[in-house]
Amino acid sequence: MATFAYSGRTRGGETVSGERTADTMDAAVSALRRDQILVTRITPAKIAAEPAPDGVHGFAGVDDHYFLTAVVKPEGSVHLQYAPVDVTLPDFPEGAHYVDWSARYVAQVYIETAGSYTLSIVSDDGNRGRLADSSGQTSWARGATNPNAVTAVTATLPAGWNDLTVDYNQVIDNPTSLGLQVRLGGPDFPNSEIPADRLRPVESARDRLVYGGDDTNIAIPAAGGAANAAVAMMPVVGFPDETVASFEVLYQVESEHWEQIQVDLETPAGRRVTIRANDGSLGPGMAVAQLTVPSSATGQLSMLLGGPVQGTWKLHVYNNTASGGPGTLYTAKLTLHSTAGPEQIAHAASWTSPVLDFETPVATIEGVTSIQRTPSGAGQTVLIRTCQQADCADGVWVPALDEPASIEPARYLQLRAEMISDGVNAPELRSVRVKVDKHPRGRKASHSTSEGGRSGG
Repeated sequence: MATFAYSGRTRGGETVSGERTADTMDAAVSALRRDQILVTRITPAKIAAEPAPDGVHGFAGVDDHYFLTAVVKPEGSVHLQYAPVDVTLPDFPEGAHYVDWSARYVAQVYIETAGSYTLSIVSDDGNRGRLADSSGQTSWARGATNPNAVTAVTATLPAGWNDLTVDYNQVIDNPTSLGLQVRLGGPDFPNSEIPADRLRPVESARDRLVYGGDDTNIAIPAAGGAANAAVAMMPVVGFPDETVASFEVLYQVESEHWEQIQVDLETPAGRRVTIRANDGSLGPGMAVAQLTVPSSATGQLSMLLGGPVQGTWKLHVYNNTASGGPGTLYTAKLTLHSTAGPEQIAHAASWTSPVLDFETPVATIEGVTSIQRTPSGAGQTVLIRTCQQADCADGVWVPALDEPASIEPARYLQLRAEMISDGVNAPELRSVRVKVDKHPRGRKASHSTSEGGRSGG
C-alpha cells in the first residue's frame, strides 16, 4: 500500500489536510470522499525521485501530480523519469483521475523498399499500435497493469511515407516503473529503432483522436427518469468533414443502486442511444465505467458512428425506476477516433533550381530526365526555361521533354517541378538531369540537380 498526502475541505467548508494509506490514489480519494472530504490536492508522499541522466535532447512537463521527463541518451535509448511534485488542483475536481495517464505518439515512416514490416512495441504498462491500416494492442484497458506488454503489428507497406501510431498507458501501481520501446522490422530495418531521418511528424488521417469532457459535479435526481437526468456537456472541436469511426467514453458516478442507473449518449445531431442499463456489476458507491464502441459495432450502438465529430456531445445519467435514489455524476470523458480529419500535407508545392550558367549559349536541349515517385492521388510536372538574363526573369516556363528540342541560343537555364497531392499521398522528386548541346554538331554538356529531399506536395 502507498501513502498519499492530501488537502481539501469538508462538506461544511472546513479546510483539512493529512495523509491516507491506500492501494491506489483513486482508492485514497474514494475513501476520503466517504469521509465527507472533498480533495483539492493529493500526491504520493513517499516516492523517491531519481536524477535524469544527461541527454541529447528531451522534454519535461507536469501531468496531474507527477513531473515526467523524457531524455534521449546518446546511444539512442529513451530514459523516463517520473517524480512527484506539489501541484494544487482546481477546486472540486472529484471526477479527475489523478495519476494514471496515457500518451499518443504519431508519425509517418519513410519506406525505401516495399514489403512486409512489423511494428514491435514493448512497454510497462499497456500499449496500442497502428501501422498503415493494421493495428493491435496489449493490456489496453483502464487500470490494466502489465510490466511487459508486447504488441506486434504487421502490414504490407508501399514505398514512400506510411502512417505509424503508438499509444502508451501508464498505471499508478508503480509510478517509477515506466518503459516504452518501439522497433520496426522489414526490408529496410533489421528489427531496430527507427532512425530519426526516416520519420516526420504527420498525424494519420485514418485514426485521429479528438476529445471532449465535462468535470462538473451534477446531481442525479432520485427517480428522475430520462427526462430529468444529470447531463454532462462535452464539446468537441473538429473539422467540417471529420467523422466518427469509433470511440471510448468514460464516466464516474456515485450511486448506492448502480443497477437502477441508466446512461445514454447523445450525438451533436441529437441521436440519443442507451449505452448502459440494468447493470449492477460495479456495486454500490462511487465507480468509474468505461465503454469502447469499435468501428464494427452493430445494433443501436452503430447509430453513434459515422456522424460528424464536431459539436456538443451529451451524456445523460438517470435513475430508471420510480424507487431509484439520488446520486452524483462527477465526470464524463469522450475520446473519438475519427477519419477525414485535417489534411496531412499541402495540396500543391513547387521546387525551383538555381539558375544554371553554361557560360556560352546553348542551342539544343537534348532532354530532361528525373528520378521521381508519383503515387496514386499525386502528380508532378517538370518545367524548363531558357534565358538571356542572369536572373532568368525573361524566361518562359514550358514542359520539359526527354527528347531533343532546338531553342533560341541562350546562356542561362532553369528547372522547376510543380507537385500536387490529394492531401495524403505525397509525390517525390529525387533528382533532375538536363542534357544540352551548345553547338549543332558540337560537344554535349550536361547538368544534374536534385530537389534535396524525399517528398514534396
